[in-house]
Amino acid sequence: MELISIENKIKKTEAVLNNVFKLHSMPKVLGEILQYLNSDSVNNTTLSKMILRDQSLATKILAIANSPLYGLQRNVTTIDFAVMVLGVEEIKHIVSSLSMMDTFKNKTDDYLDQAKFWEHSFLVALISKKIAEDFKMKYVGEIFTAGFLHDLGLPIIHRYFHSSFVKIKEDIELAGTNFIEAERENIGLTHAEIAYRLLDKWNLPVILCDITKHHHAPLNSEEFPKQTAVVHLADYTTKYLSTGSFFWNHQLELDYTAAKLIGFKTDEEVIEYIEQFRSILPQQLESMRHLL
Repeated sequence: MELISIENKIKKTEAVLNNVFKLHSMPKVLGEILQYLNSDSVNNTTLSKMILRDQSLATKILAIANSPLYGLQRNVTTIDFAVMVLGVEEIKHIVSSLSMMDTFKNKTDDYLDQAKFWEHSFLVALISKKIAEDFKMKYVGEIFTAGFLHDLGLPIIHRYFHSSFVKIKEDIELAGTNFIEAERENIGLTHAEIAYRLLDKWNLPVILCDITKHHHAPLNSEEFPKQTAVVHLADYTTKYLSTGSFFWNHQLELDYTAAKLIGFKTDEEVIEYIEQFRSILPQQLESMRHLL
């Protein structure tokens, strides 16, 4: 009976999601910028003007460019300069991330603090990028974007399944239910699976869909387990250091086997590596809050 119940919940959830995804096509600014970036010749001045049409987007790009984890030697105070020092491909990944997050942003309430959600997404993206660069991995830009979007399913549940979101949080807080189990019991799908469905619907690269779907269980990824492990480790880093983490991450456990796919030899090496972020992340959050 339980299996039938879960299957019915999945069908109902999918029906709602189909309507949600019809309402939310790819953001207009993102579509225009991506179309321009995919053209034969890209002019930095034109790209900057396109970004400046959305002041919120422009401000967040500056926040990311000035991130201590980005490691730029000079303050980035204009979009023109950001485009010049970061490069077109980097801007493409940042714009993709920010535009999709903005599409499903909600008002803060007692159940989901939007500022904390934004901070967490921002930090996981930047930590993911740093890990990928440190270990000289392929797809650094895609890993950054996936880090930004890994929890995109949460604001979707919060906005379109709000009563279920409240019940899920109560199950976690009061009954001690694992958050993945609570999501499945209430709506049949997890936040990772919902985000995967959206990214797949928008025909975004397979690597983004795959990392997002499996970021809590990287070894389940058949195509990109190593890249997925990076986002998983970055996600856990915010929880371990209690910086930029939020409620949904309190139960998060690190899969050390997955972490070793990145290049670590021992569990102790993983923790030593995480510790290097302890002094950087508070500074990162402060710089972001100053800009935003």
